[in-house]
Amino acid sequence: MVSGNLHDATRPGEADYDAFLAKPIDIRALLEKIGTLLGLDWVYEAPAPAPQAALARPDEDVVEELRQLARIGYARGWRQG
Repeated sequence: MVSGNLHDATRPGEADYDAFLAKPIDIRALLEKIGTLLGLDWVYEAPAPAPQAALARPDEDVVEELRQLARIGYARGWRQG
């Protein structure tokens, strides 16, 4: 039973339900109650990893120019390259 009134859960001798959850419903608690009442063993799958954006390698001439700028210590040119 789901109710916004906690007094519904404690009426002695009048319970026509197997379990009680108060609102607002916590989905984990609901699934746990369902699993317990039905004798279920939940099987969880590992979440899929987030896709990684592939970085394209710059053309070889651009890479070589950046290497040359780094060799001579030309930081401003390296940052702009």
